[in-house]
Amino acid sequence: MDGGATSAELVKSYYTESVRSEWRRLIQGAKQRLEMETTLHFLAQSLPESGLILDAGGGPGRYTIELARRGYDMVLLDMTPANLVFAQRQIKRARVQTRVRGVVEGTIVDFAHFDDESFDAALCLGGPLSHVLDAGARAQAVDELLRVVKPGGVVAVSVMGRLSVLALELAQFPEEIDMPIHAQIRDAGSYFGGNGFTACHFFCRKN
Repeated sequence: MDGGATSAELVKSYYTESVRSEWRRLIQGAKQRLEMETTLHFLAQSLPESGLILDAGGGPGRYTIELARRGYDMVLLDMTPANLVFAQRQIKRARVQTRVRGVVEGTIVDFAHFDDESFDAALCLGGPLSHVLDAGARAQAVDELLRVVKPGGVVAVSVMGRLSVLALELAQFPEEIDMPIHAQIRDAGSYFGGNGFTACHFFCRKN
């Protein structure tokens, strides 16, 4: 860790400095748009026709706003205040304020703000769970997602894959593939930040 900072502090610092780029990420190119459209396609098949949805770790609010436009009531939770300030502006600009019930600062590991069975669905899309390095804390985050959703409700989670990041590194930076940092990602999935991205756990099927 850099200077003794925790992984959560590194993640918050990274996303504080990249609010606008994170907001643009899912629309900046064909590959990114495909990610968003594919996610929305499967959500449309799985979500109830209406209801209250928690967007946990939703960053600057891209999915919160899109689902609010589709008629869902939304609560956005994120650990980075700069994301939430930006999201509030975008929510107002999109004129979906009446659909967004809350914009809440918090972590996916502890939903102390929310009672049991508060939501019809909970989302944790893109990277939030991947940014929790401790396996026990990841399990706790999953328990919290399940806790706040009503019986029969939907929990949708996506994570960053280990094979995809290793393939990307091999294609773009083949001269670095023998560095210890890549062996750490390959063998344990753990990346502690410092080389262009923030602390992250890259998943494979077994974990």
